[in-house]
Amino acid sequence: MRAGRLKHRIALQSRATTVGASGTPTGGWSQVISIRASVEVMEAKEGYEGAQNTARLTHEVVIRYRSTVESGMRVVWEGRVLEIHGVIPDAKRTMLKLQCEERA
Repeated sequence: MRAGRLKHRIALQSRATTVGASGTPTGGWSQVISIRASVEVMEAKEGYEGAQNTARLTHEVVIRYRSTVESGMRVVWEGRVLEIHGVIPDAKRTMLKLQCEERA
């Protein structure tokens, strides 16, 4: 993979559960790593959920191979949150394609 294609800076985040002072578990996200990536918008869809008009954008994010990346994590890119739904390694395990969705 040519490094020039990885022109965006993204943050990979995973779910983090902490226990508050009262013993109640609270959910959140913790940053795993900040890396370079290629981000491309693939498709835009509009629809209705409940009584609200919603928009969904799908993205393909390409990064260098990391064995710790999995579905359920998320990407933060330029203030936008992209949920990772699929992780596809190439045959040589040099890069990963992340199939992501952004809800607006």
